[in-house]
Amino acid sequence: MHAAEVALVDLTEQQRDAFIDQQVVDYAEQQVRDAGWSPDEALPRAVREFRSVIEQELLQARIDGHCLWTATNGDGAAVGWLWVRPPLDDMPSDSVFIEQITVKDEFRRQGYGLAMAEALEVELARGGTLTICLHVFSENTPALRLYERAGYTIVTRHPQTLRLCKALVLPPG
Repeated sequence: MHAAEVALVDLTEQQRDAFIDQQVVDYAEQQVRDAGWSPDEALPRAVREFRSVIEQELLQARIDGHCLWTATNGDGAAVGWLWVRPPLDDMPSDSVFIEQITVKDEFRRQGYGLAMAEALEVELARGGTLTICLHVFSENTPALRLYERAGYTIVTRHPQTLRLCKALVLPPG
């Protein structure tokens, strides 16, 4: 398989809605896997309980200066989304925190997650970011494999989550 390539473009309203839809589906699947929700009831329940929450979080994210992108492939198709926030209180000012990297269902397991992480690193390094951190559920094996391949290291372990970070190399010039 050849390496996937992506471009990052600012999140549009149309893509915001698609991102929310994918987040709701992913949340439903997570609740079936981790919280014992019934598969038949998971999606309607996720829509009721989670959709308005993620909509409000995204509205607040814009106000708070978070960056939201759509990742597009060489054909211009949206393959996923990235959500990056300013550093958390315990992080240096030249760092950022990844809230979410989401690959659309139909593009998963094709290398787009890694391509999105790499494109994000280039974008952030150009802006002077020196460190990227994120949290991941310790049981999320696919995400852990992705971040390991991307060069992230575990810096903090909690009962259910891990904090991973990666130092960036600023481009020359």
